[in-house]
Amino acid sequence: MADTFDVWRGAANLGLFLLGMHLLEQGLQGLGSKSLKQFLQRYTDSPLKGVMAGTGITAFLQSSSLVGLIVLAFVGAGILEMRNALGVILGSNLGTTITGWMLAVLGFKLDLAVFTEPMVAFGALAMVFLPAGKPPHFFASLLLGLGLLLMGLGALTSSLSLFAEQVDTSILRDQPLWMYVLGGALFTMLVQSSSVVMLLILSALHAGVIVVADALPVVIGANLGTTSTLLLGALGGGPDKHRVAYAHFVFNLVTAVIALAALPLLVYFIRQSLGVEDPLFTLVIFHSLFNLLGIAIFLPFIKPFVELLTRLAPDEQPSEQTTAFIQQVPSNVPDGAIAAVRKELVRLLVNGLRLNMYCFEIHTQAVFDKTAAALSAEPLRHVTVYE
Repeated sequence: MADTFDVWRGAANLGLFLLGMHLLEQGLQGLGSKSLKQFLQRYTDSPLKGVMAGTGITAFLQSSSLVGLIVLAFVGAGILEMRNALGVILGSNLGTTITGWMLAVLGFKLDLAVFTEPMVAFGALAMVFLPAGKPPHFFASLLLGLGLLLMGLGALTSSLSLFAEQVDTSILRDQPLWMYVLGGALFTMLVQSSSVVMLLILSALHAGVIVVADALPVVIGANLGTTSTLLLGALGGGPDKHRVAYAHFVFNLVTAVIALAALPLLVYFIRQSLGVEDPLFTLVIFHSLFNLLGIAIFLPFIKPFVELLTRLAPDEQPSEQTTAFIQQVPSNVPDGAIAAVRKELVRLLVNGLRLNMYCFEIHTQAVFDKTAAALSAEPLRHVTVYE
């Protein structure tokens, strides 16, 4: 019975793996998100720095979707400029490839099974007895998540190996290229994480369920499918949030087209120039390579790209019945929400002063400094309410 593939056992191994991934992300987010606002403000004063910051933050948090949602909130609150936010978005696509590198090096090349049980034991006990919301609790979540992820990964790989031995997997091979891309995109939209999809592809590749030639277009599709998270997060938001979401989609769409067109050339470069034959490393190098290529193409054209996004999502006329900043930020990003409330209060104060100055025929530009220039440029539509 132990040598027979069992659907429920495979589903349980997959659930254990996904639970470990969730706890790992939860722990990393808790340990790193509090200083994220200061980090972004300090190290994203140019698009290039934004790319490096986005790469580093995503590699740490292990979720490009989470970083994208935080960028949406910070742009809506006015914390990040659009051009620098685009750099973070571009970098997040490269940062998410680090997950595959970690798995290829640690998950399959090193025998970490001896460490998984102690990690699960210490992590679970610490999560139960330590107070929630504190750094030690987040570290325990990270430890438990890593242990469960490695434990689930090993069991999942064994299940997939049995599946490959007992089930004819040839139906998964030699399909049209677009089917692999579409499958990767749809599955990523379903699980809302390209990192999870990448880990599953590497596991299937290691178990022999698929071959590397079929895995490469699936990764391209996963990159494209992850844009659905930001597109959903921008619904109901203002123009800036739409621009960030559109930028993420356009970048990944163009990068996917380039990766598909250059697929044989990139594979040749990896195998002949770099001398890589291992299918796992071929996959992760390809994933990083086409994202790096996309960044190199887009980065010099950030300014015209912003202009294009402005045309796709033009500024709306301000309404007296809605807020300008609060409505742009979800409540689950505290730093962005606090900044939005602060800027909203300043906006209300400025508009109150402007109304009084309008009554006394005092020109606003003679009073306001550059900090309030953007707010003072807002049309005084509320004057008509009082007339």
